[in-house]
Amino acid sequence: MDLNQLFYHHQLALMSAGVVSPDNTSLVDHYARKIRNYRRDSGLAIGGGWQTVRKAAR
Repeated sequence: MDLNQLFYHHQLALMSAGVVSPDNTSLVDHYARKIRNYRRDSGLAIGGGWQTVRKAAR
């Protein structure tokens, strides 16, 4: 799976965990772990928020 697919499945798991059962967090944790591992193995940032690029002032 690529990172977008992992994010997609993680989001679905988050939505169904709140609706179906509060105990259904193992699938959420599963995809969160897969995302962390993918990012680590790809050399991407593990956490933090969105990264922004600022233009240099002229």
